[in-house]
Amino acid sequence: LSDTAKAQAFFEQGAEFARQHNQARLEIDCLGGLGVMYRNQNQAAKAVELLETALALCEKSEDMDSKASTLCNLGAAMMQVDQVKALNHLNQAVDIREQAVCFERALEVFEVLEDVDKVAKVLINLANMAEIHVSSPQAYKEAAEYRKRLLAFLQEHGVRRMDSQCSICLEPMAVQEVTRSHDKELIMLACLHTLHNACWEKLVSTKAEDIACPTCKQPVPLFS
Repeated sequence: LSDTAKAQAFFEQGAEFARQHNQARLEIDCLGGLGVMYRNQNQAAKAVELLETALALCEKSEDMDSKASTLCNLGAAMMQVDQVKALNHLNQAVDIREQAVCFERALEVFEVLEDVDKVAKVLINLANMAEIHVSSPQAYKEAAEYRKRLLAFLQEHGVRRMDSQCSICLEPMAVQEVTRSHDKELIMLACLHTLHNACWEKLVSTKAEDIACPTCKQPVPLFS
């Protein structure tokens, strides 16, 4: 057998032994090892299945240390299939470890992507979701945090700064600050330009097709 096959057999046997002897921590470790192996083999669906089982065991046993590690591994595996869920898992892990080990693991996941655009897209989607689709003051705070994280990430990779003015109404915007009212909600486009959502929706409503960013004229796909 290859070393990989031997390791897989070891983890499977270990997980079965742990189940039979009610050793939750051992079972979590073995399932986590299997999940990481499948992730490295680009079998994301199988990896996610195993890691979600491990996560359920962590929650049942209230093992927060294992939960943080499992969330990190699950986030890494989910990056291949659902980046929004992946980032949610990583954020949970960061909260548990207070931005220590798991935060470094999360950054490693971003580096594995080797694509700034993919990371930016995840943060843009999260910011827009919290800003526009969730009605609560807390959601505005979360949206501002996502925009701050995006700005920091972009600056780290030498990408230009965010807009400070809506290119439609020409009023100033504080992208890193918390939105104070519904009419001042912000939307970030895939091209990284930011506008007042009300201005954007008004612009979109006047066009049946050929929607483009008013700043850079890049086509903008619309999603329901």
